[in-house]
Amino acid sequence: MLKKTNRMKDLALFAEESSLFAAPHLAEALDVPLYVMLPQYNNLMGNGRQGIPWQEGRAIRESNIIIIGYTALTALMPRISAGRYRSIAVIFSDSLCAKYCNEWNILTHHHRITVYIMPDLAQYSRGKYIPAYQTINIQNINTNKAKEGLIIAHSPRDNSKVIAKGSLAITRTINDLKKKHDFEYISITKKPYHACLHIKSQAHIFIDQLINGNPEVPQERWGRRQLKYKGGLGKSGIEAMLMGCCVITGGEEPDTNDYFPSPPVVWTSYEYFSMDLERLIEDPDYREKKAEDQKQWAEKYTSAEFVAIHITQHLR
Repeated sequence: MLKKTNRMKDLALFAEESSLFAAPHLAEALDVPLYVMLPQYNNLMGNGRQGIPWQEGRAIRESNIIIIGYTALTALMPRISAGRYRSIAVIFSDSLCAKYCNEWNILTHHHRITVYIMPDLAQYSRGKYIPAYQTINIQNINTNKAKEGLIIAHSPRDNSKVIAKGSLAITRTINDLKKKHDFEYISITKKPYHACLHIKSQAHIFIDQLINGNPEVPQERWGRRQLKYKGGLGKSGIEAMLMGCCVITGGEEPDTNDYFPSPPVVWTSYEYFSMDLERLIEDPDYREKKAEDQKQWAEKYTSAEFVAIHITQHLR
């Protein structure tokens, strides 16, 4: 448990649902109340902490507020406009950040709101922002990998939208490499959350996404106009790092070094993906060293304790 500092006093979290940015874990680390707009999603991350159901008009007595997500930001705008809060921060980590970037850029600038954003979505901020990876807390899962047999896993968004993560190109590459190498490939689709975690716990390599340079991935999703989604490291990849997988992702490596080291995943692109993946298949020493470095990074920089300190120390 973190010891409260003066800056953390009189602080509350507010989210549309508790699954966003693993809000229960963050609230627990900060030892502050969590207000949730959709209480049916309480305790989704399984840590036993229940958020306080919130309805429009309900009082939030705390004068410092950290808001998680665009929907929660708009819900509190009447109170923000009335000068209700002394300090305000907002965390953007979901796709609505990209879809409504014009709207929230205006709001955050006008009301001097501190902006935290997942690095793969950072390009949608037109002003100053602070990178932040969401906290993930995985417990009681055996991550000992089998010594014999290589397992590679990937989690497409769903069967009807496999193009979203570059999964079509990933599948083609996997099929080509299977002609030369012996390994098992698991496509994680339509499974309960804990079943997905179990597969990652057994896998040696996890492919997050293949966006960078991939001509098959639509670049104008969510009405993004001239902004092209560049990909990065998502929640699924962070989970795999914590599970001891060696994660490879075809996204753009973020520049986060002013705040914390960049994730040591294998950064690749559409052009080099097959070569980079094949090296991981052929060189177990390299693969295991990368996996260990990634696990240590994720355990430190996505822990609730680190994220809580990182977010609160920048509050105005």
